[in-house]
Amino acid sequence: MTSLSLKTKGLLLVAVPVLFQIVFVLVLVGTLREADAETQKEIRSKNIIIYAQSVLADMYQAAVSVMRFRSGGDPDEGKVSDAFIEQTRNDLNNLENHVQFEPVELKDFAPGKEMIIKQLNGLAWRKNEIAKGNPDPLSPSERLVHYNEMGTIVEYFRGLADRQKKRAASQFDKAQHKRRTVENLVFAGIAINCAIGIGVALFFSTNILNRIGTLRENAQRLSRSTATKELIPPIAGNDEVAELDQVFHTMAAKLEEAMRKEKAVVDNAPDLICSLDPQGNFVRVNPAVEFMLGKKTDSLVGQPAIDLIDIEQIKSAKTDGREIRFESEFDCATSEKQHISWTGQWSQEEQNFFCIGRNITAQRQLEQFKQELMEMVSHDLRTPLTSIRTGMELILEGAYGSLSEKGMKKLDGMNSNVSSLVKLVNDLLDLHKSEAGSLTVLKETSSVMPIIERSVHAVQPLAEKRKIEIAVDCSVETVIADADRLEQVLCNFLGNAVKFSPDGGTIKVEVESSPQDVEFKVCDNGKGVPPHLAEAIFERFRQVDPGDKIEKKGTGLGLAIARAIILAHEGTIGVRPNENGGSIFWFKIPV
Repeated sequence: MTSLSLKTKGLLLVAVPVLFQIVFVLVLVGTLREADAETQKEIRSKNIIIYAQSVLADMYQAAVSVMRFRSGGDPDEGKVSDAFIEQTRNDLNNLENHVQFEPVELKDFAPGKEMIIKQLNGLAWRKNEIAKGNPDPLSPSERLVHYNEMGTIVEYFRGLADRQKKRAASQFDKAQHKRRTVENLVFAGIAINCAIGIGVALFFSTNILNRIGTLRENAQRLSRSTATKELIPPIAGNDEVAELDQVFHTMAAKLEEAMRKEKAVVDNAPDLICSLDPQGNFVRVNPAVEFMLGKKTDSLVGQPAIDLIDIEQIKSAKTDGREIRFESEFDCATSEKQHISWTGQWSQEEQNFFCIGRNITAQRQLEQFKQELMEMVSHDLRTPLTSIRTGMELILEGAYGSLSEKGMKKLDGMNSNVSSLVKLVNDLLDLHKSEAGSLTVLKETSSVMPIIERSVHAVQPLAEKRKIEIAVDCSVETVIADADRLEQVLCNFLGNAVKFSPDGGTIKVEVESSPQDVEFKVCDNGKGVPPHLAEAIFERFRQVDPGDKIEKKGTGLGLAIARAIILAHEGTIGVRPNENGGSIFWFKIPV
């Protein structure tokens, strides 16, 4: 039976009782038909008795009416005799219709019928003769024959009635027996059908439940241990339960393999992975603790983690039931103070605090070095460069006398390089401030046109050199923002537009407002920005084409700083394609 599918077993579970019911109904119908046939025979016998008695009675009444008609001569008596004669004929025909289904009686019925018809014809003849005035048409010998025939008829029909009474009683007994048989069959069929249904159901259900019980036991064993050797061997058979058990064993094997891999990952992870009980004691810990704390794994189990994790953090995680992040410091015996970044969550099911600790000491040292480097750049590099640029500008203006044309040209190039260095230093400092969250903007009501004019003026020399026209379309008078910072963003947009626009091209600056914000747009017809780089272009050190860094002398910091400035204004910034080719760099400042 294990090779049968559950569908087949289900069909058998239904088919066996149904098949029995069909056989039972057929037997029951046959028995009912036999009972009905006996009942019909009983009814027919009773009808034969009734019609036989009616024939005798009507024929007797017909004879009496003829005698009365002879003695009294009343015409009504003649009519009555005719009516009884006709009724006797009808009863005789009805009797014949029932007797024809009784082969035993049929062969004796024909002579009896002929004698009755003869007697009826004789009565009708005598009545007609009496009506003609012949009061006694029969001779004594004919009258004797008539009386003898009447006796024979009466004897035959009485015998017929007696035989049919016995037959009716026998048929009634048979019909009753068939009815009792039907009743017994009904009760027996119900009992047998229930027994078959229950037996088949118990047979299949026991088989299936035992196999499902094996699945349940395997599931419980798997929940206690991931080792496949702890499982009950696979179930034999080809049905769905066996297939499910095979899938379960396969899943258990894969789960065991995954657990081995997970353990290998945890054991070899550089981060400290551990679980703590509600009191803050180590329950489990991975080998990374040996490198981080210089202690063996086994020696820490059951020991408090108070030097690493504040017990209040565990209480907070238990109360909130959400993931928490925090940092801690501890003094390592073999090195300097260590910084650990923790991510943890309380498990209500296991009543443990699971956490991962990452050593961020090197990151903190790098941030400290970066901070010191930025301070050095700000104080020890930007100030001298600014002084050098100021001195060069004074020399170029002739404050210290005139230089030759060759010297002026050389000095102008040096001044341009120093200005680029100063800009790079300022960009680096601004980028550092934005990453540190210390980039500040001074919001105030500022006129828009002066901001645009100063920005255009800053790039005008390069634009004129390449015969690029810069058009302005501004319908906004004021904006609440840091004017210097907006100018810095527009200068970056315009500088990029001039760099990447073809000679003789046109750049358009548009400013328009809505009830929510003021939008600044710089439209060019250069090579444009691919859609997949529309977001990445605002990251630091990103270029559309890496070759632009050398060819266009860009650092890749301008757009990153522009985004930081606009985000500091709680605005948005982006780029989209220009319908006429090129790009539209835009930013929006809330009203």
